[in-house]
Amino acid sequence: MPRTETETAARRIGRPFRWPAEAARHRGHRLRYRFLMFFMRRSFFRFCLLFACAACGFACPVPSSSRESDEPAGQRLVETVRSGGRPQRPPGGAVTREAMISAINAERRRAGVSPLRSDPALDRVAQERADAIAKKGALPNEAQATGALGAVQRRLAQEGYTAHGWVESIVVSDGDAPAVIAYWRGDPSFGDALRADYSDLGLGIARLGDTPLYTLLVAWPETAVYNLEVRDLTDLAAVRREMLAGVNRLRKAAGVQPLSEDARLDAAAQEHAEDMSSRGYYDHQSPEGKNVGDRLHAEGYVWRLAAENLAAGHFTVESALDAWMKSSGHRANLLHKDVTDFGFGIAVGPMESKYRVLWVQTFGAPLAD
Repeated sequence: MPRTETETAARRIGRPFRWPAEAARHRGHRLRYRFLMFFMRRSFFRFCLLFACAACGFACPVPSSSRESDEPAGQRLVETVRSGGRPQRPPGGAVTREAMISAINAERRRAGVSPLRSDPALDRVAQERADAIAKKGALPNEAQATGALGAVQRRLAQEGYTAHGWVESIVVSDGDAPAVIAYWRGDPSFGDALRADYSDLGLGIARLGDTPLYTLLVAWPETAVYNLEVRDLTDLAAVRREMLAGVNRLRKAAGVQPLSEDARLDAAAQEHAEDMSSRGYYDHQSPEGKNVGDRLHAEGYVWRLAAENLAAGHFTVESALDAWMKSSGHRANLLHKDVTDFGFGIAVGPMESKYRVLWVQTFGAPLAD
């Protein structure tokens, strides 16, 4: 009997950078630079970079004189987390960490979305970015900004944060928290920071010249996306009904008899799905050498014909069936005219698991009495 296997994971399609023309913003000695990285990882991969800087050029240091007198300086100094994990005070004149987070979340509440959570991993990466820019004494130029995207992504991964999407904004501005937010509000990245799907925030604070510099990382964790993708797979009985209906619809179109659900085949399929998920393998044969026939016998099903289909990486019944139908071996099992009974099992593992979602179809025909 055919015992083939398939695994169709989501495809990532790279797209080139796009550099849209944007109006530069420059108010006295205050200069703002920001870029945005946002990527989606479902059936596509999108990479978009937006860059804005002052008319005087890209690698522009902030002047150390000519402070604007109409904007208040920062308030009290409090401890904040800098690179290395040591509590530090924010630079003189900078808005406190708590005040900035509170001001950002006040804007989100006004927009009708949930507040952001402060994330330690994002904080560390954001602070490293702020410290690196402050040490250089100038905002990144275009080439450096492009290279920074990959570097930030790698640092997030090193810190254990897997992002489905993230936005970084770098704002150089004096004034209290409402003044900084008001200045940031005029930039497109501010709208991205108010997106309902973003939930985590990292904040870095430094100085560029005599002006406070803020790096803000707003992110959407991959775990949140994964939990949404598998949400509809947690009702095993409902998924089984949908799968059997889909199989019989395909068999009807092929002119063969429908299958009947068999609890023994269901149990064998479910046991194999959970065993593969818990032990991290993907095969019709267990590490002990047991195959589909052995599993059916163990459930008390005496068969004359037994077959099995496996799939991994799908999030819908339709997607799994489509992959199976595109494979000759799996298609032969699905449309076999001699099988009469059907069983199905599914195991949804954590996002960090090797195969995440494992699908098992079991087909059988009993031995005649």
